[in-house]
Amino acid sequence: PGWTAYNKALDNTPLMTKALTSLVGWAIGDLLAQLFLSKGPFDAKRFINLALFGLTYFGPAGHYFYNFLDAQIPGTNSRIVAIKILVDQLIWTPFFLAIFFAYVGVTKGNSLA
Repeated sequence: PGWTAYNKALDNTPLMTKALTSLVGWAIGDLLAQLFLSKGPFDAKRFINLALFGLTYFGPAGHYFYNFLDAQIPGTNSRIVAIKILVDQLIWTPFFLAIFFAYVGVTKGNSLA
């Protein structure tokens, strides 16, 4: 079990596995942020919204983006990895942050206008 089962799930159902992994990562991240950084009571709505963001957007979008990136720029040597990081930071990150902040705003009741 453990790592072997996870890798098997990645092989058999990569999109679902990455979506669920992202859900867990975002949930743990927000839990820790609220426990150690936030002042005030635990915000269950925020916790659920961020976990759902990981499940429905970050995991699936990351799956497709990074598979596309690896197909367009194959390889793992240090030059190739540096190029992939540059593409990630200049293309993926601004797009991701725009989606993330729009999502957070909408889940707080703000409009997109």
